[in-house]
Amino acid sequence: MFERYTERARRAIFFARAESSKLGGPYIESEHLLLGLLAADKSIFVRYLGDAESSEAQIRETIVRASTVRPALSTSVDLPLSNECKRILAYGADEAEKLEHHDIDSDHLLLGILREETCFAARLLGERGLQLNQARVLLRTIERPVEKRSGIGSGSGASGILTPHIRFVEAGSLEPVLTHRDLQLIPRVGDTVVIRDRAGGDLSYRVRDVVWRLEPDAKVFGRRYIDVDVVLENRE
Repeated sequence: MFERYTERARRAIFFARAESSKLGGPYIESEHLLLGLLAADKSIFVRYLGDAESSEAQIRETIVRASTVRPALSTSVDLPLSNECKRILAYGADEAEKLEHHDIDSDHLLLGILREETCFAARLLGERGLQLNQARVLLRTIERPVEKRSGIGSGSGASGILTPHIRFVEAGSLEPVLTHRDLQLIPRVGDTVVIRDRAGGDLSYRVRDVVWRLEPDAKVFGRRYIDVDVVLENRE
């Protein structure tokens, strides 16, 4: 069932199962999947709400308050997906198909949650200003930036332009093999990237992860910029 899922999307479902187990739930519900996404992809709120500080603690507190907490279950118990969660995964796969993406990633699962518009997780996201059509537009913007307006979907009305600063780094290394400020397409997990080395040869890599961060600009108070690390591994 999960053959097309990226490692990050699989981790999200694994964490969702753990969240449901901690609350003693009989099923994995939409709110558990949202917590799983936040655990597996720390930058997801940076990408979709422009807010890194918000979210996980506040959302977790809201979910726990709204849940009927039962004795925790063993994490070895294989909890089933609720019907709404099954629909969310199907919606996520459909969103990936529409975008012609082979892999299903955390972004697609987030869109799946928003498509199940009456579920608890979608309502929590809606309260923070994120709606389905806005998220779709933003995902396309992220794919082929390379400029986007800050606060999109957040209702902030902020109009400052955020220009991504993109670094290509090898897994396990802190030194970038390439930096770029004007890239027209940010690679996705699983893509092949070819980088020319100093000797003029071409090195082929696979994109293992794409990490987004919203960083403060030390030179201008109140202004932020997007830092993107494209983590590469050698393609065998």
